[in-house]
Amino acid sequence: MSSLLSLLLHSLYECRLTSRCCSALSSTLSSPHSRLTELNLSINYNMEDSGVDQLCEGLRSENCKLEKLSLSQRVFTFRCSSALCSVLSSPHSQLTELNLTVNNMEDSGLDKLCEGLRSENCKLETLDLYHCCLTSRCCSALSSALSAPHSRLTELNLSVNNMEDLGVDQLCEGLRSENCKLEKLNLCCCDLTYRCCSALSSALSSPHSRLTELDLSFNKMEDSGVDQLCEWLRSENCKLEALNLSQCRLTSRCCSALSSALSSPHSRLTELNLSNNNMEDSGVDQLCEGLRSENCKFETVRLGGNKISQSKKMDLWSLQEELNKTGRQVNISTW
Repeated sequence: MSSLLSLLLHSLYECRLTSRCCSALSSTLSSPHSRLTELNLSINYNMEDSGVDQLCEGLRSENCKLEKLSLSQRVFTFRCSSALCSVLSSPHSQLTELNLTVNNMEDSGLDKLCEGLRSENCKLETLDLYHCCLTSRCCSALSSALSAPHSRLTELNLSVNNMEDLGVDQLCEGLRSENCKLEKLNLCCCDLTYRCCSALSSALSSPHSRLTELDLSFNKMEDSGVDQLCEWLRSENCKLEALNLSQCRLTSRCCSALSSALSSPHSRLTELNLSNNNMEDSGVDQLCEGLRSENCKFETVRLGGNKISQSKKMDLWSLQEELNKTGRQVNISTW
């Protein structure tokens, strides 16, 4: 029955739950026989802060074995951040993944949550804060959490928040820390411009950097921003393997720098998304030079939604075939 209950409670996604059920859920989580490791309570609009507060009582229990928790889609507000913070800093907490997307977290709520992230008891490795009404004002606290000596965070999603260049500048201070363990960072649609690229370049070429995936899509990076990013792509310290620059207002003018980065002997990049920009045939020709380099480790290149002629698309297909015959598994997408 315990195993069956765990299976039934695994996902309560969009079940029209209210705060009235949270006391029972909390009691279940703190039961000495509880085996539940994953719980999805997303899109239960009427749980409210009071319900999450009750739930956190169970999460703090020494019997609770929950590792993955999802409270996405308007389940709570910043008012219950203190309770969530107390869970993360509890000596009994087993939580490694927390999904808080599309909630009214705000900067004040995240500031409080970061206190828990800095705790030596916090075991969180993945934190999703997509569309949480955040601004650059919370980035100092986030930076402090990333550089905390006990930090275990390896994945952070900040997409669709108003972080701006100032916020990323502050965030990069944490990324440069020897304590930072972040491997995946999503900054999609964060109102960024080329002005933050210098700080990003410095952080990602740091000898302590562990970042392997970076999403900068739907930001105004422009050619000048990519030129700066390419400086750290050539660095022997850069460990980046996947870079998303989709819809970043790029043109063919940045392709020479990109090609140089691709052919760098230290480059580890295997996936590059350049879709939905303003690149033309001349830029593609420059990219192809980098792709042909023996140092290039690319497996996937996305170029769909650019101003590439049909004949050039055929050239890219021929290049893909040519590279694959050499033993490299390359996928060049133009759609």
